[in-house]
Amino acid sequence: MSLALYRKYRPQKFSEVSGQQHIRVTIEHEIEKNQIAHAYLFSGPRGTGKTTMARLLAKALNCEKRKEGTSEPCQKCESCEEIAKNASLDVQEIDAASHTGVDNIRENIIHSARLSPSKRKYKVYIIDEVHMLSISAFNALLKTLEEPPSHVVFVLATTEIHKVPQTIVSRCQRFDFRKVGAEDLVARLKQMVKSEKRHVDDSVLSLIVRRSDGSFRDAESMLGQILSLETDPITLDQAKLVIPFSDIEKVLDFISCIKDRNLTKAIDSINDLVSDGVDLERFLDECIEAFRHILLITMQQDRAQSLPAMIESSAERVRTLSEGFSLERIVFCIETLVSAKEGFFQYPVMQLPLEIAAVKMCAGKKNESEENPPDSHRAETERKKSSLPSEGREIGPAEKDRTKESGSNNILHISFETIKEHWGTVLDRVKEYNHALFSFLCVNKPLSVTANKLQIGVIYDFHRQRINEMKNKLAIEQILQDILGAEMFIECVSIKNENLPGHLQKDDVDAESIAQEFGGSVVD
Repeated sequence: MSLALYRKYRPQKFSEVSGQQHIRVTIEHEIEKNQIAHAYLFSGPRGTGKTTMARLLAKALNCEKRKEGTSEPCQKCESCEEIAKNASLDVQEIDAASHTGVDNIRENIIHSARLSPSKRKYKVYIIDEVHMLSISAFNALLKTLEEPPSHVVFVLATTEIHKVPQTIVSRCQRFDFRKVGAEDLVARLKQMVKSEKRHVDDSVLSLIVRRSDGSFRDAESMLGQILSLETDPITLDQAKLVIPFSDIEKVLDFISCIKDRNLTKAIDSINDLVSDGVDLERFLDECIEAFRHILLITMQQDRAQSLPAMIESSAERVRTLSEGFSLERIVFCIETLVSAKEGFFQYPVMQLPLEIAAVKMCAGKKNESEENPPDSHRAETERKKSSLPSEGREIGPAEKDRTKESGSNNILHISFETIKEHWGTVLDRVKEYNHALFSFLCVNKPLSVTANKLQIGVIYDFHRQRINEMKNKLAIEQILQDILGAEMFIECVSIKNENLPGHLQKDDVDAESIAQEFGGSVVD
């Protein structure tokens, strides 16, 4: 069985390590000066070389022929060969994800560390994903980590440093690994392709680099998939057969629909993506990245010179798209897409989060500068007409009362008392629309009215989520407008149960109390 590329080409000496120069130089210097620490903590994203660096450290410390004042292992002695084959008795790699308990730590590390190395100078314990250890296991490890025998070196590796207790972190020499830059990744992939005596288009390597998100291992794994193709050279069209793919032009087409507020076309494009088998989560990520660069271009024009490989080929189109967006709307679109990504796996239909995001982005954050002059004039005419109490339109009962009281032709805001007076009618209309939504509004209550915004206090987060669903929110606002004769918007505000009036608290809710409070009636 052939080795995976990331194993076949794993660096065997420090000079072969790329992308982590700041760490490599420091560790090499410590080895050369024979000033090694007793415990190291390597943290950073997956696939950035933490375990590789740990093995190189172990190899250099136990190399039998390493020259004084140098750091590179000889690669030829028995110790170097054993470590390269992962067969050394004095270098133990422990996966903390499968050895989380305190008993495993005592047996595999604490008791074993007291014994002298079987052959070599040092016993090296490499604990991968150390954040997975239990609190008891960390406590058991702490004493040995603080005062280890002189022949023991610990290397702890983690992708989630925030989960490692501070007592452990403070006893280690910490190194933070970074995501690998695109240039380093491309150079490494080209070297592998050359060693494999194959030919791969640069566009394919750029695609791999973009998908790997700064991870050597991910990039090398994808290259292995590509090289499984029998064709030579391997082109981008052929690479699409084995790598989940979304075309930057499709991303920009979608953004163009959002820019033009063409919801129908945006939804159709999402359905086309599903039919083509495009990875929607990846597509969403690329939409966020494209919007980010549109934002940078909009803020500062010279940022356009530093576009990533993903959109270099469409740089001019990206710049053109940036001219049609305001900063406020770009930020709104990014926030909407990020929210969609966070809830990506909570929906039974995989494209639904992206479709909801499209609805929000096409409907929301419309600036005055985006309106056509005729539309602006028409809107102003309608606004002036709406200020008249009884000419040119039918008004609701609430507005008739307010007009009589004020005797003014100006637009008046609806009072909270008016809301309470007509709330029963609102509930009746909501019930006709959706019984579940009606029950949520019955349990919760209006809090206040500011301008044309009605705040509704909700006790349960589940109720707030359901009321805030786009279709439900729009339905309630339309019902309010129909009954009150004025445009109203709702905002849900989370409140504690004890902040409700006594007769509305959850341990004492009854329909009669709610009906009396808001002028409604109980219906069987």
